[in-house]
Amino acid sequence: MALAALPASAAQRVRGGPAISQGWASQLAADACYARGGDPANDYWYWQDGDNWYAYVTCQGI
Repeated sequence: MALAALPASAAQRVRGGPAISQGWASQLAADACYARGGDPANDYWYWQDGDNWYAYVTCQGI
């Protein structure tokens, strides 16, 4: 029996920010993922725009 591929919606990137630090940005990204009913992976990407930090995280299960 062949394994079925996961649907494209099985994981999405979710953005968090603006925040004052990477830690807060990652927390906002995780919160956004939980709010959509998913579970954040531990693969955060960060960038800074002026004084603001932003983060993306892979949100699994949505």
